[in-house]
Amino acid sequence: MKLLNVGGASKLIPIPAIYDGWENLMLDIDPKSEADIICNAVALPQQSRLVGDIDSVYCSHNLEHYFVQDMPKVLEGFHYVLKDDGFAYIIVPHMQWVFNKLASGSDINDFAYSSPAGQITFADMIYGHAGMIERSGNEFMCHRQSFTPKSLGNALHEAGFSDVYLGVHGSNNLFAFAFKQQPSDGVLKRLNLMANESRDAGDEVVSPPLLSTALLDGAGLIQRRV
Repeated sequence: MKLLNVGGASKLIPIPAIYDGWENLMLDIDPKSEADIICNAVALPQQSRLVGDIDSVYCSHNLEHYFVQDMPKVLEGFHYVLKDDGFAYIIVPHMQWVFNKLASGSDINDFAYSSPAGQITFADMIYGHAGMIERSGNEFMCHRQSFTPKSLGNALHEAGFSDVYLGVHGSNNLFAFAFKQQPSDGVLKRLNLMANESRDAGDEVVSPPLLSTALLDGAGLIQRRV
């Protein structure tokens, strides 16, 4: 099985256990990363050797670094290189959570959470990690857009993905599994995406215009099926 790790920065950074035993092919724009492919993900369709050869695209805390006008090209590139039964796994900052916290009285410079990079402020989540941007001198470390469950789900649908499952890691990270075609129950079970039959009374229900259904089950998983 072949993984395309987009914006992975370094192969020393751990990747999710679902990719244990997979070939880890890394793409990054920074030559210092020593990635297998050095290019901007906007140019993925130009990587003809990858077309239809990738089982999964993994993109963690990278999608928010692209300009808004380039984001559709990036997602369409993910769709382009994936096999028909492939999927993309994307993690981005959860901006709906950020703005809810700010609207509830938190200050933009308050600490939002702790990470291996240190204490992360709400400003870091919106604009990019200030310390990392300063140390690297790399403008690509800046955040250029943000996502809510609705906007990320709609963007993936518009890029051609038929089935999109979204949820929250902790409270601050939004994730999406996006499939080119309807996944089997076996795949959903392996990825822990099987929706619970019952939902708690306080569960949020979202109805984005481009997706037929959306539910947040008791496990914190938002399932969107087209």
